[in-house]
Amino acid sequence: MVSCIWNLNKFCQFKNYLPQAGGQSMQPRKLSAGLTQENPPLIVYNHGTLEGCETQGGAISIQYGNLSPLAPIELAGRIDHTLLKAEARAEDIRQLAVQAFEYRFAAVCVNPRWVRLASDTLAELAAQHHRPVEELPNVAGCVGFPLGANRTTVKAVEASSCVKDGCNEIDMVIFLPLLLDGHIADAREEVMEVVRSARSVWSQTVVKVILETALLSEQQIAMGCEAAISGGADFVKTSTGFHPAGGATVEAVRLLKKHAGPLKVKASGSIRTVADAVKMLDAGADRLGCSASVDILRQAGMVKPHE
Repeated sequence: MVSCIWNLNKFCQFKNYLPQAGGQSMQPRKLSAGLTQENPPLIVYNHGTLEGCETQGGAISIQYGNLSPLAPIELAGRIDHTLLKAEARAEDIRQLAVQAFEYRFAAVCVNPRWVRLASDTLAELAAQHHRPVEELPNVAGCVGFPLGANRTTVKAVEASSCVKDGCNEIDMVIFLPLLLDGHIADAREEVMEVVRSARSVWSQTVVKVILETALLSEQQIAMGCEAAISGGADFVKTSTGFHPAGGATVEAVRLLKKHAGPLKVKASGSIRTVADAVKMLDAGADRLGCSASVDILRQAGMVKPHE
């Protein structure tokens, strides 16, 4: 089959496109919202199907900067589908879990109150659709969210409670004054306590440490990374997405990648378009936290979720 490369330029038109098989020209379409920046991602299209995902007029790969070509389903596997609003209700959490199951997101990310419901909903979906449990999205519970101002003992209890309720990932907010004032030993101890508590329930629990990078200097970001490394965490994460200082930026992701050593990097906050997503991945993010996950995948060309 003939592939068609549609270059998304700042004038919201497709700059280059090739004929379809049979000699008929492919007609340009309007660009999805959010893909109007300069140096936008390149999306490669093909008529047909890709691993059960309908791609008629949809993308089969996304290319940007130094990022290796990425299929929409691979992009989905890098996203934590997130709902942390205070007003979220049970039906919203169920819908979040259904979307994560259908689109094969890496995880759902919820407040502790909703961990059990998210976990149970995913397990029910796996049984209904005969999908192996190991192929389910993970469940991430947020600890000390969003201020990080709980006592360390409270965060530790919250973490173990989340794991008992069915989560296998913890996103903890570090107590920010420890980084702002240079108390790295105390920051390390806090991370260590949460890691120890979560893994006392399940030894393979993944722990991500939220640093709120928009508030920090590079030296403070490096300190936060060191506390996460020596505390036994698996990821450092840019932001809660709730702080007025702002969310993830390309520069913040690059700084985390620079100082994170063996840890992975999660970018979160203000990632609303496929252009935002691929820029964060190109900067070095391994995982993305997004509430606009479904819109991002539709912009990327996934026109029908996996069954």
